[in-house]
Amino acid sequence: MDGMYEQNQMPHNNEAEQSVLGAIIIDPQLMGETQGVLLPESFYRGAHQHIFRAMMHLFEENSEIDVVTLMDQLTSEGTLSEAGGPQYLAELASNVPTTRNIEYYREIVYKLAAKRNLIRVADQIAKDGYDSELDLDDILSDAERKILELASTRESEGFKDIRDVLGQVYENAEELDQNSGQTPGIPTGYRDLDQMTAGFNRNDLIILAARPSVGKTAFALNIAQKVATHESNYTVGIFSLEMGADQLATRMLCSSGNVDSNR
Repeated sequence: MDGMYEQNQMPHNNEAEQSVLGAIIIDPQLMGETQGVLLPESFYRGAHQHIFRAMMHLFEENSEIDVVTLMDQLTSEGTLSEAGGPQYLAELASNVPTTRNIEYYREIVYKLAAKRNLIRVADQIAKDGYDSELDLDDILSDAERKILELASTRESEGFKDIRDVLGQVYENAEELDQNSGQTPGIPTGYRDLDQMTAGFNRNDLIILAARPSVGKTAFALNIAQKVATHESNYTVGIFSLEMGADQLATRMLCSSGNVDSNR
C-alpha cells in the first residue's frame, strides 16, 4: 500500500467495478462512453484493470466484446489467470441484471479513483515536507502542480450520446425562438457585436486580436465593465500580464469619466 496509508485500505467499491465491467460485456456499445471517463488504473482490483485494458484493446480494434473474445485477448496478453479466469468473466456478465445504471456505477468508480490519487499525492507532499534537503518553494510549487493536475480531471465529461446533444440543441432553439429579439448569451453592451455573436456564451473562447496600441485593452476593459454593471449582476475576473490592478482600475475610471488616462 502507499506510504503512510499502508495500514488503511484505499477507497474502492468492488461491486461498482464489477457492475461497470459486466454492463459492458452485456452491451459493448457502452464501452465508447466509458472509455472517455475511466482508465484501467481507475479500477482498484488488478483483475479489473486487466479486464478493462483488454476491453479497450478490443474496442479500438473494432472487435466484439464478450466473454469469448475477452478470454482470447487476455490469453494473448498472458493475464487471463490474473483477471480471474473464464469463470469470473462469465460471473461478471451474469451478475448484472440491467445496464441502465452503468452511469451511476461509473461515477462511483471514477470518484473513488480520484480519491486514491489524491491520497497518493498528499502522501508524497507529506514526505517532501519532512525532507530537510528540499527547498520550501520547490515543495509548494510541486504540490500546487500536482493538486491542479488532479483538479483538472474533473472537467472531463467523456463522450456524449448524439441523441442527448441534439435534444439540448433543440431545447436551445426553442428558447431562442420564444425570446426573439433578446441576446441569448451575456450581452457585451455593443448591440452590433451582440447581433453577430449572440453575446458571450458558455464554453466560448473569445479572442480579441489587433495590431499593437490600437485599443485592445481599452475595448476589453470596456466590455468587462459593461458586463459587470449589467442588471443580471454578472461577475467578471480580469487577468493581465501587462498591468497591475491599480492601473486597470484607473483606466476603467477614466473611461467612465471620459478622461484621457495618459494625462
